[in-house]
Amino acid sequence: MANTDKGNLININSIIEEKEGKNGGIVISDTNAHAGTFTSILVTSNAVITAVGNITITALTVTAGVRIPGEFTSITLASGSVIAYGTAS
Repeated sequence: MANTDKGNLININSIIEEKEGKNGGIVISDTNAHAGTFTSILVTSNAVITAVGNITITALTVTAGVRIPGEFTSITLASGSVIAYGTAS
């Protein structure tokens, strides 16, 4: 018997919208620290990340197309570009 109770189904698209993009995002393509409340980072051009939140990274190279989920308060790049989804402060 098929489940006809659509009220209990999870709408994946609404979860993704809530987590990534409901509050927009910012394109980061410079070496400045960008602060905010970010829920995901999408690498749009091969990037070298040097800091995320209060964590300093020597050099983390990330390939274009990679999405990094999580909760981030800031991001700093050495090169490349990303979209940080959430709210910039």
